[in-house]
Amino acid sequence: MPPGLTAGRPVADGNTDDDTYVFWYATPAPESPAAFAALLGGWIEAGVVPRQGTPLEVATRAADGSVTVRDLPPPRTPEDALKLLASGGEGARIPSVKGQADLFLAGATVRARIHFEYAGDDELDPPRVDPRRPFMTGVLVLPRNWRDDAPPAGGKDPGERAAALEDALAEKYLAPIAERTAPLTGLAGPEHDSVRWLLTADALAKPLPPRLSDLSRYATYLSPAQVGAVGAEHFARLQNVFEWLHEKQPRLAPYCRLTAQGGAIVARWPGTLDREPKFVALLSPGDRESFHAVRTGLLGPG
Repeated sequence: MPPGLTAGRPVADGNTDDDTYVFWYATPAPESPAAFAALLGGWIEAGVVPRQGTPLEVATRAADGSVTVRDLPPPRTPEDALKLLASGGEGARIPSVKGQADLFLAGATVRARIHFEYAGDDELDPPRVDPRRPFMTGVLVLPRNWRDDAPPAGGKDPGERAAALEDALAEKYLAPIAERTAPLTGLAGPEHDSVRWLLTADALAKPLPPRLSDLSRYATYLSPAQVGAVGAEHFARLQNVFEWLHEKQPRLAPYCRLTAQGGAIVARWPGTLDREPKFVALLSPGDRESFHAVRTGLLGPG
């Protein structure tokens, strides 16, 4: 288990082979309707618009601790989201919001689920009446085999097609979500078997140290603080090195994308290639320095 994480309970949220991308946020507003509206509105601005014709499920906790779920019309704009979630009153206690969205990825349409909730389940007895907490999660769930079921394109083999879809997801949705929603603490995904690890409040209050093993394939978000700790100039050079490497070896598809706020999304670290003397000798001194600076920074102490 990565440092700073505590075990959570499995979430029965669809097929156990679904890909679950989890964004962690510090609560963006003191009142739960405004907090959920801020996150949902930011995701809508990023292009993750709730699917029209499919209700948005909004859970509300009553004074006695009981929870009811209302089916509301899906919002099209951030303004719609604010009006919709404020309809229960400013003091309404909302523990979660669920919906669906259609994502358009490299010529494929993927039906995804979205889920916003406060981080951590209330296990007090009797239940805590006010569910507000310092941290929230925004969850993007892609269905089982979303890479495999996409139609073939351009003579690409399944591995190349999967990489193209993953990059399209990062470019079209993950990076815009990171850029347009705040205060974002981290992104993890995909997490398989619908098991989500709940972070401690102390861990969420500071940048989470990624590990190189987590970057072997899937997109991992690095916060501006994490990028700054290594050096933003090193990630800029790494992006160029990865693009050059992909051009030379098309089947290798390492990915590095800098966000507008100074963060970065990194995926498919090229294995042990960074230790090969022949490969290292092909890099300029500056690129070589940056490559090793990022690698050392992501490996962590020891």
